[in-house]
Order: sequence, then structure tokens, then C-alpha cells
Amino acid sequence: MFWNEEGVRRISLKTRLALSYGILFFLSCSILFILAGYLLISEVNQSGDNSLQQMAARIRGIYILGFRYDRLDDLLPGDRYPDSDRFSLESRYPGAEILFVNHISDSLNGRDYYTAYFCHNDRYYEFRVQNENTVYSRQINIMANQANLRSHISRIILARGQDNLRVTILNADGTGYLANDRTRNQKMKRHDLWLQKRVQPYEYGNFRYLYFPFPDGRTLIIGRNIQQRDELIQRYIFLFCGILIAATFSGMCAAWLISRRFIRGIRQTTLAMNRISSGSRDYSYRIADLPDNDHEIRELMHTFNMMNERTEHLLTELKMMSDNVAHDLRTPLTRISGTVEMFLTDRNLDESVRTVFVSIAEETARLKNLVNTLMDISHTNSRPDELHKEDLDLTEQLRDFCEFMQPAFEEKGLSFQLELPDHSLWIQADKTKLQRVISNLLENALKFTERGEVRVKAEETEKGVVFQVQDTGCGISESDCKHVFERFFRSDSSRHLQGNGLGLALVHAIVRAHNWQILLESVPGKGSVFMIRLYPPDDGYSA
Repeated sequence: MFWNEEGVRRISLKTRLALSYGILFFLSCSILFILAGYLLISEVNQSGDNSLQQMAARIRGIYILGFRYDRLDDLLPGDRYPDSDRFSLESRYPGAEILFVNHISDSLNGRDYYTAYFCHNDRYYEFRVQNENTVYSRQINIMANQANLRSHISRIILARGQDNLRVTILNADGTGYLANDRTRNQKMKRHDLWLQKRVQPYEYGNFRYLYFPFPDGRTLIIGRNIQQRDELIQRYIFLFCGILIAATFSGMCAAWLISRRFIRGIRQTTLAMNRISSGSRDYSYRIADLPDNDHEIRELMHTFNMMNERTEHLLTELKMMSDNVAHDLRTPLTRISGTVEMFLTDRNLDESVRTVFVSIAEETARLKNLVNTLMDISHTNSRPDELHKEDLDLTEQLRDFCEFMQPAFEEKGLSFQLELPDHSLWIQADKTKLQRVISNLLENALKFTERGEVRVKAEETEKGVVFQVQDTGCGISESDCKHVFERFFRSDSSRHLQGNGLGLALVHAIVRAHNWQILLESVPGKGSVFMIRLYPPDDGYSA
């Protein structure tokens, strides 16, 4: 699977920052556009609904009063009817619903008259208190207003367009009382008619309807065409998508440029660390501080430079100490060795004394070898650029050295197998260092293998030459495998054997100096495999 955890870890920091800012920008713009679109659509719907409500109020007035509705100048809502007149009305028509009130001011008599238009038992009436003892009341014949109502509806539909406005008045049983579309004289679906008992938008097809129940049981349904609104929404969505894509892309580009500048100091530090860890170990290298770097980045770069400076100082002191120790040890050891050899040449030397001098000579030689190995490791680690590299045939080097070691393996009763190709395997290496690597690995296999075989194999792969030494010895535990290349380390299974724990440390130092790679696979009780990949100089891997 391409998108896995390893793939996620390989994404650079600036790419992650750019993606994060891009996603954040995308979400912010989306929320902003959705909110703006919602407000725009709500405003368009509200404007259309207000227009329908005004039409519905006028239709209801003409439905009840006919064209008298237009001639009544001062119409008030039903709750403005005076309480004294309301008492007289309710005493005669209990439960009446006052719809609107007409106010008439009589300047001659100095009093105001209020005519109430109300519904009682599904019939419409007008009622007016003339004086304390006289009232005027009559039933309104709404059927007489039907022609006026139809004429009014026809005019507004003609003005708006047949396909843009629909007006329907339904009876209580669902049949059409008055309609300008196919709903006339047809039964309406119950859920359409009684969807809401109050004014509530309802969209069906290309129309948006409002329902207005009348007191007498009839219902006014008025709807407007919303095709233009839907086209507006569609254009808005296309515009939104275009702006969102462009804005997101621009935001990601801007975030990428900003993050690139932000992590420039981190990139400089990473390159410097790679330069040091790649094998050059140039601890004198310092990162140049740029004035436009942020405080945290400048602090990181300063800390790295301080660390490099201290490391360089410590390595210089360590080198001086190693040189002084080597010089101070070599001179006494050489004198001791020379003195012992001089005494051993005396033929009259007592045998017991000779034995002591022989033991001293052996220990002195061991100490000189230990000092020389330590110096080789230190010199190889600190000065990899001083290797005397030349073109060498690895096949020839392995064959010659294995022929030299063959008697030692046969003497111990071990099977010694050499698997080499017929052609040459050319590499660039320091000949002396390469021989030390081969010698130490073979001597290590000989020392820790009691029975079985030792196999040496070399081959050429796509990346470079590989050779390995495999034995059937005591093996190394998994926990010890992590430390076998450290100085003076000896596993529990090898403590009873002679050795100083520096052989593999020297091999590791030489491999790193050549930019090669050494791998170890071992199973306790079954043996070990040491593999060295001798990559070309331009394709090296620091072990």
C-alpha cells in the first residue's frame, strides 16, 4: 500500500506544513462560503416569501370584502378593536374571530366608529356599534366576491407570468374552490393540504408554496417559481468551487514558501549533521547564521555549533592523549622487550629465570599488539581521508589469504569452503586495511568454531561487491550483537578464550572509513554470518 506509516514519515516538514495550512485554508473558506451562501439563499427566500405574504393578505381581503377591501382606507388588525365594542360583539357572536377592523372618524358628531369584520361558524360578518343601544350587523356573501377575486388573481398572474405564480384556494374537503392550475376541481393529497396549520414554506418541483388557512376552513395556497433561485445557487456553487480551488492552491503555495523559509535553518543543520555523520567527521564545520532566521532556529544552530566546537576540542585532546599514551607506552615496552631478548641470548641463564623472561616477553608482545591495535582504530576513525586507496581484485586477495589460512583450519579439523566467481571483483580500498579486515574475520571464525565449517563467499550485486564469512561456531545472542563492534567488548560465550575485544572494533572502523557497510546475523549455538557490502565510493553507506 502506497500510503502507509513509512510513507507518511518520509514527507518533509515543509510539505506537511503546506498541506496543513492548505487543509486549514480549505476548511475556513468552505465554512465562510457555506455561511455566505446560506445567508444569501435565506435572504432570497425571505424576500420572495414576504412578497407572497403580501399577495396572500390582499387575496384574503378581497375574498372576504371584494373590491370594498381596496376602498377601505384605515384597516387595522383585529386586536385593535375597542374592548367596549368587543364585549357587544362577543355577547351576540360568542367565539367570533375578528380579522380586521375599519376605523371611521365622524367629525360632525365627534366620535369614532369601528367596523369589525369577523368569522363565526364558518361565516363572515361585519359588525359596528352605532350608539349605546344600536348595533349594525350583517352577513357577508363571499360568493358574490368570487368574480372580483378571480379577476384580481388573473391580473397578478398575468403580471407575474403563468409559469411563475400559482394561486389555489381549496375547500375544507380538498376540492378546488378557485385555482389557476390543474388543482382546480381535483382532490389534493392530504399531506399537501394539511402539511402545516400555519404559514410554512414547502417546495415541490420548481415552486415554493406558502399555506394560509382561512377561518372558514378553506386554505389559500400560493406559490412562486424558484427556478431562477436554483440557477443562482448553481452559479454560486460553480463560482464558489472555482474560487475555493484557486484560493486553496494559492494558500498552499504561500504556505509552502513560508514554511520553506521557516525550516531553512533546520535544513542547514540537517545537512551539516549528515556531512559529519557521513564519514568525514569534520567537526570544525560551523553553520553560518542568517539574520532573518527565527529565534528558535538561531538557537538550534548556535547549539549545534557549540556542540561541534566542544566535540572538536575533545577529539583534539583525545588524539593528543592517545599519541602521548602510545608514545609513553611504546618506549618502555620496547626497552623491556629489548632487555628481555638480551637476557634470553645468554646461554648460561638459569632455566627458571629463562621461563620468567619468556613469560615477560610474551606479555610485552601482547601489550605492544594491544597498543598498536588501539592506535590503528583511533587513527582510522579520526583520519579516514588518509587511506591509501587503490584498485584491488577482491577475488585475488581472498584467494591468497585463504590459502595462507587453510592449514590452520585443517589442523583444527574444520571444513574450509571458498566460493569465489571466476572473474575479478574490482574494488577501491586500502590494501593493508582490507587485509586486516579479512584476517580479523577469518581468525575470529577460527577461534570461535569448534566443529563444522567456515565458508567464505564473494559476489557482485547491482549496488556493489559483497563478501561474507560464515561459521558454525557458538554464535552470539541478540543482545550482544548490538555491542560486538565496541572496543573491549566480549560476549559471555567467548570470555574463556584469549583475546582483547579489539578485532571487530578495528574491522568496524575500517569499514566505516571506506564508507562500506557491515552486517551481522547470528544464532546462539548455530553460528554467525558477517557480511560486508563494499559499495562504490559514490554509493557508500556508513556502517
